[in-house]
Amino acid sequence: KGQWGLESLYESELIGTNGSITYQQDLYGYILDGTTINETKAINGNSVYLTLDQTIQEALESAFQSTLDQVEAEDMFGAVMEIDTGKILAWGQSPSYDPNHIEQTSEQTFLNYGLQGALEPGSTFKAFTFAAAIDSSTIQVSDLFNADRFHVGTDANGKIIRSETPTRYGTITNFDRKDWGIITYEEAFIRSSNTGTAQLVTDMGKDIFYDYVQAFGFTTPVQPDRFLDTAGSIAYTYPIEVINTSFGQGVTVSVVQMLQAYSAILGDGSMIKPHFIDKIVDENNEVVYQSETEIVGNPIRPDTAKQVQNLMYGVVHDEQGSARRYNLDSVDIIAKTGTAQVVEDGKYSSENVISSVVIGFPYEDPQILIYYGYKVAMDDIFEDDVSGIKNLVHTISLMYENTNGNDVESTNQYFEIDLPQLVNHSISYALSTAKTLNISLEIIGDGVNIIDQYPKGTQSITSAQKVFLLTDGKQLTMPDMMGWTKKDVTNFWALTGIEIESQGSGIVVEQSVTPGQRIEQSTKINVILE
Repeated sequence: KGQWGLESLYESELIGTNGSITYQQDLYGYILDGTTINETKAINGNSVYLTLDQTIQEALESAFQSTLDQVEAEDMFGAVMEIDTGKILAWGQSPSYDPNHIEQTSEQTFLNYGLQGALEPGSTFKAFTFAAAIDSSTIQVSDLFNADRFHVGTDANGKIIRSETPTRYGTITNFDRKDWGIITYEEAFIRSSNTGTAQLVTDMGKDIFYDYVQAFGFTTPVQPDRFLDTAGSIAYTYPIEVINTSFGQGVTVSVVQMLQAYSAILGDGSMIKPHFIDKIVDENNEVVYQSETEIVGNPIRPDTAKQVQNLMYGVVHDEQGSARRYNLDSVDIIAKTGTAQVVEDGKYSSENVISSVVIGFPYEDPQILIYYGYKVAMDDIFEDDVSGIKNLVHTISLMYENTNGNDVESTNQYFEIDLPQLVNHSISYALSTAKTLNISLEIIGDGVNIIDQYPKGTQSITSAQKVFLLTDGKQLTMPDMMGWTKKDVTNFWALTGIEIESQGSGIVVEQSVTPGQRIEQSTKINVILE
């Protein structure tokens, strides 16, 4: 019986029905002649297929480990979503638990952070504030405003205003209490100005802003598939609470809410519901359920979405941008970072924060959305070199540029193959298996036994995919990569750990290292694709 998660939620589909057989027998167990045998055949349970991608899931788990190797992070979460469809391609948290050793797991670890956990998003929420202000025609991003400290006040009618002097409602400052004087709203977004969003909400009006917050799905559970997730909450009574909401403080959200809301910003203004179930297939291999893309709202116009995307591009590529360290040469990304105070013992901690980032790519037509974060000491916010997250982005970008960008594989006639587990077998066995299944192998190293493979065994691949096998040999030689796709290049990199710098898209037409030449971990390999 399923105890947690999908196994519990889809128990009725998975369980099936036991068969039975009844008959009469003698003292020695033999069936009596002439008696009736009644047999009811067993009905196998259905198979539930997830949207998760094994390669991307492994890259996300590696990113967790990379972060943990550098900082003392707690309560880590991460998710990858396909923007146009809402498919969750990777989902995880750390610490997690080993289902084989439940007794060693604390009760807190069973909490699914992304669905049941409520967190303050911090500055990643500013994208929604700017989207609301742009969409409601409150501002143009080129407008100027005063980015110095913001004294929260009210007029005679109770409307929030910017006071010239401090008031009992409080004062808003930027990170490190910096005053930037007169700047544009575009600069305010790039620098992640708190006083910028305070001015936006003041000019927009709290009611209009709240309407947009609700339109983006906050305060309402997403309920992907059959999961019950938190609705989150917003403190929105007093002037300071309204202003704090504009930069993601005093508001709690779930990871799945953020994915859904950001799908509107990184898409065309349409908000896509995330989901984990791809399809359900019965014992006869008939599809009894097939997931479909579900649009749950249109909170902003397409042109508004594109303007916010352009602002997020500046966060990565402008010298003042807070996400400069996430920049990659291999793909143009857009991003928004966030740092939120953590409530501990009923009050905001002066030591710990939630550090997070939202990343979309490629910039020209975002297809992938990543939301990643963790609790960390304030002093360690910038100690992580984010190499794990960058590797996650790089891995996905190579996969998607090939399969969605230039249709290299789609020109071939192909069929699905259940790839067997080849690890711990000999090369001769692998060659014989490949011949039987009509798949192409790329053998790495001069060993005689296989110690790793990519794609992993026991999963479906297409006959057009190349299967990479790493042997137990000590010497690696440069393969002939001519004609390889970017996905092939990524697989070789993943198995060997040898970094490959690529330029262009399509298939490899030039490589910097001659085929057959000995290579090591330190070898610099460059390939050009067209």
